[in-house]
Formats: sequence, structure tokens, C-alpha cells
Amino acid sequence: MNPRGKTALVTGASSGIGAATARELARAGARVVLVARREDRLRKVAASIGDAASVYPTDLRDADAVSRLGQRVTSEIGTPNIIVNNAGAGRWRFVEETSPAEVVELMAVPYFAAFFVTHAFLPDMLRRNTGHIVNVSSVGSRFVWPGATAYIAARW
Repeated sequence: MNPRGKTALVTGASSGIGAATARELARAGARVVLVARREDRLRKVAASIGDAASVYPTDLRDADAVSRLGQRVTSEIGTPNIIVNNAGAGRWRFVEETSPAEVVELMAVPYFAAFFVTHAFLPDMLRRNTGHIVNVSSVGSRFVWPGATAYIAARW
């Protein structure tokens, strides 16, 4: 896949792997759509990229917010050619240390966020018969370690 001249939407783009991925895609010639909750951090990443970056702060746990993101990106930029579902967070805790509400939050990003984002753009990608979807996970999807209950479950 050659990203030159393509539009790549990257979730979790405000830091870490997402920010690094967005920078590399831009360096390879892609226009990048940066998505995460924290607008201030997204703007810093965008500033490090330049004109090839657009910022779309969105809470990816919220299906309605992601639907609005899809409509806005499609109308302002167009349907992405590449989607990188990278958003995620984790806390290493045993079951007895984790509340049910915390598990729901840890599952929402990355598990539901990847579905919501893909769902927002997939119909246009299918109509166009082109596109790439990359789902970033963790070694936690293959190896289990004690005390990472919700984190491991979200990645499987």
C-alpha cells in the first residue's frame, strides 16, 4: 500500500503509536485525519506534521459522536482511503480490583471504537471498492499476563 496522495484517518492520534503513525503516513505523502478526545494534544501533533494534517476531536466511545465524525470528515475531506484503528487505553488490574464500570470503559476503546469508526466509513469504501483498514492491537491479543484482565479481554 502506497499512502502517497491518499487520505488516512488515524485514531488515538494524540500520542504514542497513533501520533507516530500519523507522522509517518504524512511523511510518506498522505493527508492525515487525526482523531482522539484531547484537542490540545491533537493540535500539537498536527503542528508537527503541517498542512497535511486535520484535527477532529471525538470521543470514540460514543457511537453517535463517531457517526457525526464520519459525516463531517466525508463532507469536508472525503471518505478516507486508509483507516488506522489505533485508539486504546489500558490499566493493569485483577478482576477484584476492577469495577464493572471501569471494564465497560476499557472495552469501549479500543474494541467498540474500532467498530464505530469502521462502520462510519465502510459503506463508502465498499461502494468505491477501495480502501485499507488497519486494526492496531497489542501482544496482549496473543499472550496473557496476570493483572491485565480488561486490557487483555479488549484486545482478544
